[in-house]
Amino acid sequence: MSRIYTIKVKSEDLNTLLIEYNGMKSPDYFFTAMVDDIFILADKDGTVKYHGSNPFKLISRLKIDFEEIDNLELSLANNLFSAIGSDEVGTGDFFGPVVVCSCYVDVKDMDFLNSLGIMDSKKLTDKKILELGKILTDKLHYSCLILDNKTYNRAVSNGNNLNRIKAVLHNKAISNMINRLGEKIVILDQFCEPRNYFSYLYDVNNYQKINFMTKAESFHISVACASVIARYNFILEMDKLSNMVGFSLMKGASNLVDEQIAKIIKEKGPLYLNNIGKLNFKNYKKQEV
Repeated sequence: MSRIYTIKVKSEDLNTLLIEYNGMKSPDYFFTAMVDDIFILADKDGTVKYHGSNPFKLISRLKIDFEEIDNLELSLANNLFSAIGSDEVGTGDFFGPVVVCSCYVDVKDMDFLNSLGIMDSKKLTDKKILELGKILTDKLHYSCLILDNKTYNRAVSNGNNLNRIKAVLHNKAISNMINRLGEKIVILDQFCEPRNYFSYLYDVNNYQKINFMTKAESFHISVACASVIARYNFILEMDKLSNMVGFSLMKGASNLVDEQIAKIIKEKGPLYLNNIGKLNFKNYKKQEV
């Protein structure tokens, strides 16, 4: 549960808040901002909403007059504003690709999506993901990028770490959505500090107007939908790789995965793993190849 605190300020004070919170201008709002774990939406009429576990800690510091409008608790998944959410899967799995998805959810679709029981994909079974993934990919605007293992391994061998790889993929997926739909609020499930994220993108045109948030899939349903679509595509790709190998590949990076790696090396040779696994994982490095 999260507390949502809504205040009303004079229109001339909005610029003061914009500067104080280092906010970003938005097509639908005067600005949006993230301060610590608090997400701020400032409307052009002076209505400012604070979403977080303790938003009053920010409000109490204000040196401007404001009118208290409302103070309530609400499920974070019901934050009622349209947004693009971005998330990734496959980064902790030896077998299979890295999949990044950016997904747009409009307010008008939230009741339907909540009725489906959309939540963080890690909390759903593969069967449920396959069911929901088909529905979401038919209904929503999204950009899903799949980095196959061969390309991943080449990127790592060229000196790219995982966060750099994820940053490039997220930037591309988010940019795809902005180019398609126009400016929207963007929420990224944070995997590194924002300054590091943008430093990874030094050599590409990057989209700057991003709200970085930990556990973002619990905050806004667009991130939860992105997570589900990403895992949906990951499962489909894993099925293809399993069919290619001849048996069902394990997810994750457990000792059972080690056993499968040894089996593949014995039957097909170590070079075969370049096409189906992430060779910088310890699972591979501890094999005698």
